Amino acid sequence: MAGMPTDLAPLLNRINMLADERATGTSERLLEHIEHTLTDGYAHALTLEAEALRIGREIELALGEVDLEGSRAGLGMLGDRLATARREVRSLREQLALLNRRAAVVRRSAAAA
Repeated sequence: MAGMPTDLAPLLNRINMLADERATGTSERLLEHIEHTLTDGYAHALTLEAEALRIGREIELALGEVDLEGSRAGLGMLGDRLATARREVRSLREQLALLNRRAAVVRRSAAAA
């Protein structure tokens, strides 16, 4: 089964833009954008984690095959895909944590206004 495309650039750009303290707009509108992006981000993180689990199962199946010599190239490719998925999840979760902290600041600001 082919790997799922995981182009995170557009999502990470949105997260970075909204996490920037210079992001403008009314508190309500900004918070709405932040919360929508957090939802998208966490959904994408869950998808990446599911992909990592699926790849892990494929590796286990490949290791169980009798012809390990023939499976070696496939295992290397699966290992690379697994490492990429795990790296993307870690990066995305770090960025989401930043945006979540920004959301808390915007919420406090809106409550004080």
